[in-house]
Amino acid sequence: MTYLDTSAMVRAWRLKICPEEITRADSVAEFYATLTGGMTVTVAGIKTRVTIPPTEAAEGAKQTFERMRFRDFNGKEALGELSFAAQKNVQAANIHDWMHAAVAATQGCAAIVTTNTKHFKQVTKLKLLEPADFFSKP
Repeated sequence: MTYLDTSAMVRAWRLKICPEEITRADSVAEFYATLTGGMTVTVAGIKTRVTIPPTEAAEGAKQTFERMRFRDFNGKEALGELSFAAQKNVQAANIHDWMHAAVAATQGCAAIVTTNTKHFKQVTKLKLLEPADFFSKP
């Protein structure tokens, strides 16, 4: 199995793909926040800020995530992971990537699909794949 982070799920939504992989339930909230908060896309070579209305973002999440397998830590496990992250000096927003990577590792995923390789390289040794490459495979 492969783990898809939120950025990969946004790419899947843009491509109208419903992947069948692993993610955390937190990715649904991050997905909705990304779409409703606005994102920069390139349209005809011009970078444009696009904001998706809440009802469309919620429907997009429902469709895009419908075949995903949700895996996560319970509260005690999450606190344990937080202790490991603190020992590795993980700070600020990198804790989100740490938790994604930790779930991927515990689920036996071989790779994480993300557009955020820079931050994931700081928190995991799992293979990192770009969504464009992953979604183009047959």
